[in-house]
Amino acid sequence: MVADAPLPKIEPIIVKIKFQIKFIIPILLIIIINYCTIFVPMEYERITVCITLVLSLVAFNLVAATAKIPEMPYLNIFDWFTYFIFVLKF
Repeated sequence: MVADAPLPKIEPIIVKIKFQIKFIIPILLIIIINYCTIFVPMEYERITVCITLVLSLVAFNLVAATAKIPEMPYLNIFDWFTYFIFVLKF
């Protein structure tokens, strides 16, 4: 009888989306939509859309980013990107 050899592990291939892509793409989409409001006529309350997009950007950063990024004593690249986006927005 053959000795009990351990069976090889079969691991599923999982396509992992990089952390940066999951956070940077939605933020860029919010900013692009925000700049596209320049072409919306004033009678459609363009300022309301801009304020809503800014609030959604803040909410995304508070909920999604802080829940996934560990706290560090220094600024990482995502923090710099977030600050740059807020400066770019205003």
